[in-house]
Amino acid sequence: MLALALLALATGAQASPGATITVNTTADSLPTGPECGGLPEDCSLRQALDLARAGDTVLVPGASSDYLIQHDRIPVRGGVTIAGEGDAATTISGGGTDQAFELAGAGPVRISGLTITETFNDSGEDQGGAINVPGSEAPLVLDDVMISKSASEGPCGFGGAIETDSNLTISASRFVENSVAGGGGATCNPPGAVGGGGAVGIVVPPWPKAPPRALVVENSVFIDNTTEASPGGAILVEHGDTLTIRSSTFIDNAAGTGFQGGAIALYPATSATISNSTFTANAAGTGGAINMEGKPLVLSGDTLAGNAAEVGANLGVNAGEASRETTLVNTILATPTGGGANCSHKLTTLGHNLEDASPSSCGLSATAQDILGVSPDLLPLAINASIVPAAGGAPPTLGLAGGSPAIGAGDTAACAALGSVDERGFPRPGAEGGKCDIGAYELLPAVPTTTTVAAAGTATSPGTQVTLTAAVARGRALVPAVPGPAGMVEFRDGGNRLASVPLGSDGQATLTARGLTAGEHSFTAAYAGDLVYSPSTSSPATLDVAAGPPEPGAAGMAPALSKVRQSHASWRVGRHLARIARRRNGRPPVGTQFRFTLNTAATVTLSFTRVRVGRVVHHRCLLSPRRAQGARVCRRTRAVGRLTFAGRAGADIVSFDGWLSRHRRLAKGRYAVTLRASNAAGRSPARRLTFTITGG
Repeated sequence: MLALALLALATGAQASPGATITVNTTADSLPTGPECGGLPEDCSLRQALDLARAGDTVLVPGASSDYLIQHDRIPVRGGVTIAGEGDAATTISGGGTDQAFELAGAGPVRISGLTITETFNDSGEDQGGAINVPGSEAPLVLDDVMISKSASEGPCGFGGAIETDSNLTISASRFVENSVAGGGGATCNPPGAVGGGGAVGIVVPPWPKAPPRALVVENSVFIDNTTEASPGGAILVEHGDTLTIRSSTFIDNAAGTGFQGGAIALYPATSATISNSTFTANAAGTGGAINMEGKPLVLSGDTLAGNAAEVGANLGVNAGEASRETTLVNTILATPTGGGANCSHKLTTLGHNLEDASPSSCGLSATAQDILGVSPDLLPLAINASIVPAAGGAPPTLGLAGGSPAIGAGDTAACAALGSVDERGFPRPGAEGGKCDIGAYELLPAVPTTTTVAAAGTATSPGTQVTLTAAVARGRALVPAVPGPAGMVEFRDGGNRLASVPLGSDGQATLTARGLTAGEHSFTAAYAGDLVYSPSTSSPATLDVAAGPPEPGAAGMAPALSKVRQSHASWRVGRHLARIARRRNGRPPVGTQFRFTLNTAATVTLSFTRVRVGRVVHHRCLLSPRRAQGARVCRRTRAVGRLTFAGRAGADIVSFDGWLSRHRRLAKGRYAVTLRASNAAGRSPARRLTFTITGG
C-alpha cells in the first residue's frame, strides 16, 4: 500500500473550506470512523471524498499500483476538485465491476491529472460506465484525464465513460476503448430509449423545460470507442443541447450496425460547431464520422477522411432544413472507406473546401472556390511534432504532402477566426505571406536556421582544452505551440569530426575539446535539422595553439589523434610486417601508410574489420557477389585482427603491407581500420579509415 505524507487535519474532523486532503492508500477503505487524520494509510480516495466539501481539493498522488474501487461508485459533492499527478502516474481502477464517481449536489466538479480504467455500470439504468452525473446542477470539468476500457451495459446504456444531464467540459484528455451495449426497452428513461455514446452521452433530463446543456471538447483524442446497438460511437448529444469541438482527433470509433454517427451522433434540435479537428477510420450505418439530425452544424478547418458508412461515409445529414443549415469552410472530405459518397446530402458551402469526388456529393462548387475531384494527398496519421498537451500524448493528425492541392487554398478570414492556428497550434498560414491550407493540418515549410559557434577559454600550448558552444536560432518568429529547434549538432576541427551533441531546450549545444595540438584550429558546428527546422552550418571560430612544451600538469593528459589519413585506399599485399616508419623512404611501399599526429605519448591500436556487401532477402542480409535489381543493400562486418604500437607525441607513420603476424595476412577484399590511442589519462575518440586490398 502507498504511504505518503498527509496534510495535517484534525482527527476525524471535517476539513476547513479550501483545504487539500491527500490520499495515502490505494485501498478502497470505507468511511467508518475517524479518517484522514494523519495516520499511515488512514485516508483512502473514498474516505477523502467523504470528508471533502465545496472548495476542497482531494490530491491523489502517483502510485506504483492502481487506486481500487471495490464498493460501488464514490459520491462526489459539488465544488470538489480531484487532482492526480498526471495520467501516467495516477490510475483509478474499477476492476471491471464498479463505476468510479457519481456527482451529488450543486457546483462544478473538476477532475484532472489521472487515468480512470476498467470501470463498469451494471446497474441496468442509463448511467455512465466511469462517471455518472444525474443532475443539471453539477457541471463536470475534465483536464488531462484518460478514461479507458470502461463500459455501460444493459438496454439503456448511455456513455461508456460518462453520462451527464449537465454541462461537461473536456480538455487535453483521451478516451480509449470505452463501450455501450444499449438497444432500448420499456424500462429505459424515457421508455424505448436506445442509449448511446460509446465514450460520452449527454442526455435529456427527466424534468420538463430543462435548460440546454453544453458539451465542450478541446485538444482531446477519442480512439476505439464503440456502441453495440445504439448511435454515437464516441459521443451522443441529445435534443436541444449544444456541442463545441476544437482541435481534437477521432480515430476508429464505431456505432452499432445500422446506427448513426461513427464518432458523433447529434439528435434533432442540437447545434454543433466543430473546428480544426480530424476524423479518420470511424464507421457507422449512416454518417461514418458525424451524423447530424439537428441544426445548425458548422464545420471549419476540419479533415474527414477514410471513414465508412453505407450512407454518408464521412458525413450524414438529414435532408431539408438540416442540410441547408449545415455549413462548411476550409474542410476536407475524402477517401471514403469501402466506396460510397462522402456526404448523404448536399450541404451549404462557404467555399474553400476539398472533396475528392466530382460531381460533389456534399454540394461543393468550383464557383465557391471549392476543389473537386482531386486527392488531398494526405500523409499517414502521426503526431507531426505537436506539443499540444493531452493525456496519453498529443492529438495525431493527417498531414499534407508537399504537393497537396489543399496547400494555400484556404480562406484566410476563416483561418483567422480560429486564431490563425491549426489543430496542433501551428501557425496559419504556414508559409510567410501565403494563404492558409484546407483541413485541420497546416503545412509549415522548413523554417530556416542560423548556427553560430564560439570557443571559450585559452589554449596557448599543446594539450590544453577549449569549450565550444553552438547556438541555433530560428529564422522567423513562430507561435508558442511550435517547439524550438531539436536534434544533433556536429562539431568539427577543420576536417576532423570531434563529436555530435544533442541540442538543448535553450537552443545550445556544448562540447569540451581536449588535447589540442600545436597550430591553428578552425572549429565549426553543423546543425542537422529536424521535422520543423532546416540544417545550417556555422562560420568557423579559429584558435591558435602555440608550439612548445605542454602547460604544467598537461603530462597526464588524455591522448588525441589528429590528421588521420592513409597513403593508398587501394593496394596489394606485400611481404613486410607492420612497423612504425620514422621517416619516409624514397619510394612508397607496397601496401599503404597510416599517418596520424598524437598530442602526447600513447599506445596506438589499429583494429581491422572485414566489410562484405550483400542484399536483403526476407529481412536477412545475404552475402552475394551480385545484387538483384531493386534489392536493398546491406553490409556485414567481422573483426579480423589488430595491431598495437607505442606512439610518440607528434607525427607518426605506420607502414602496413597487409600482414597481422608472420603467418597471418588480410585476404583480398574491403576493410575498415579503426585507430584509437590510450594512456593512463584516458582514451582518444576512435578514427576510422576504409581501404580495399586488390590482390596478394
